[in-house]
Amino acid sequence: MLVVMGAAQAGVFSLLCLDGHFRNVVWEPLFGVGFLVAGLLFQPFTGNRIVGMIGMAWPLLLLALVGLLAWNLAAARPRWRWVAAFVFVVSLLAIIPSATADRLARFLPLFSNELFAWY
Repeated sequence: MLVVMGAAQAGVFSLLCLDGHFRNVVWEPLFGVGFLVAGLLFQPFTGNRIVGMIGMAWPLLLLALVGLLAWNLAAARPRWRWVAAFVFVVSLLAIIPSATADRLARFLPLFSNELFAWY
């Protein structure tokens, strides 16, 4: 149970631990969706403070959702616990250099790119 919860929360906080030279290709797009959706809802999105606020609040909501999902998976059967722990740990290891992530940013809403574009 602790492995599932710890791996899930580590994935969420991995963005804070990486020094900017590396990016997590699984968690950054999940966080970047907040900016993307807010930008589509509130036009014009250039300089719109609501878009920035929603983009910053989305990771907190995602943190709660991932914690709830991990809690439910941790209460599941032992086999599912190990599968969930494996998936979360593998998601932590999906780290690529920033230069590669910047090329992917044309196709994925990466949180760091969106954040630096707004603030």
